[in-house]
Amino acid sequence: MKISRYDSLPGEAVLIRAEVFMTEQGFRDEFDDTDHTAFHYVAFDDDGTPVGVCRTFPGSDPRERVFGRLAVRKPWRGKGI
Repeated sequence: MKISRYDSLPGEAVLIRAEVFMTEQGFRDEFDDTDHTAFHYVAFDDDGTPVGVCRTFPGSDPRERVFGRLAVRKPWRGKGI
């Protein structure tokens, strides 16, 4: 497992969030302005397949970061990602 951090929304995160939140859960407006200011994290399986994502962004306290948009693709759920 490898986790990479991005300063802008990478294609792998778009793929996973669309799959999980839009296709599986039926959300229409998955992407928002917070994506422009967030750090994005993508978890990759050992073979390089993107399997999970989350983003962090500043909270109300400058020392705090808020986690959001955590998603794991269905075949990798329940495996501790």
